[in-house]
Amino acid sequence: MPRTARFQPSSPEDVFERAASEKIDFPFIVRVAGDHAGKSMVLINHATDHNSLHVFPFDGRDFYLTEYVDYQDEAGLYHKQRIVVIDGEPVLRHALYFSEWKIHGNSRTFMREQEPWEDSLARMRNMDAELIPKLRPVFREISDRLQLEYFGVDCNVRPNGELLIFEANANMNILFNPFPEMHDRLNMIQARIHAMLLRHSGEHAV
Repeated sequence: MPRTARFQPSSPEDVFERAASEKIDFPFIVRVAGDHAGKSMVLINHATDHNSLHVFPFDGRDFYLTEYVDYQDEAGLYHKQRIVVIDGEPVLRHALYFSEWKIHGNSRTFMREQEPWEDSLARMRNMDAELIPKLRPVFREISDRLQLEYFGVDCNVRPNGELLIFEANANMNILFNPFPEMHDRLNMIQARIHAMLLRHSGEHAV
C-alpha cells in the first residue's frame, strides 16, 4: 500500500511542503478526495511542477497525497484489476491495461487494438481460476480492517503475487458497464451482492 496522506492544502507550495514532511519523494500523486474516474488527479515528477497543481481549486477541500509506485511491466504496459469483495470473498470485476499509468474504462479501446476481446476474457477466466483464490487471505484481512461487507479494490497484481493497492472503498462503479461482453460477469456479481443482502437482512430469496 503506497504511503498516503490526507490534508487540506491552501496552495501548491503546501503540497510540496507536505510531501517533504511526509518524506514522500518524487514522483507522487495528488488528487482531490472523493473524485473518481481519474478526475482531479495529477502526477508530480519534479519540484518545478507547480503549474500542474494550478488546475486544482485550493478552497479548503481535502486532498490525497500518495507516493507513486512504478508498475510498468516488461512490455511497457500498465495493468489494473478491480476486485469486488463481498462478505470477504474477492471477485474479479475487470482487468485492464494501458500504455499510460492512469488506467480507466476508456483503456478498452486501446486493448481492442492490441488483441481480440476474447483473449481479454480468457485471461480474466484464468485469473478467476488461478490467481484470485490465492489472494483470499489478503482480501479477508482488508475486509477485517475496513469493517465493510462490500467494497471494491483497484490494484495491480505484482509478478511475485503481491498486491499494489491503488484504492479501496465502497463507492466504486461495479454494476454499470456498456460493454455487452461484460454482462455475464456483472450479472454474476449482482447475484452475489443480492445474496449477501438477503443473508444480512434475514429474508429469503423468492
